[in-house]
Amino acid sequence: MLSTGWTALLVMFILHTITLILSIRDSQFSSGSIVGMVASFLGAIPILGWMLHTASALVLLIDAGQETGKAKQKDNF
Repeated sequence: MLSTGWTALLVMFILHTITLILSIRDSQFSSGSIVGMVASFLGAIPILGWMLHTASALVLLIDAGQETGKAKQKDNF
């Protein structure tokens, strides 16, 4: 059996929590981390878990794009 059980959800919850703490410490709040934490917490529910993880991925991509845009604007000034 190649399943990790619930270990992957626990690890991702911890990683999202660490990312949130680090981003708050650097004054760069990340909504993607919160959505990821919720998705990891509720990921055990089959259909809901899949939808939340899809939403989490989209929010993280949008957050990353916004931060990249902000960094490029800073470089232009």
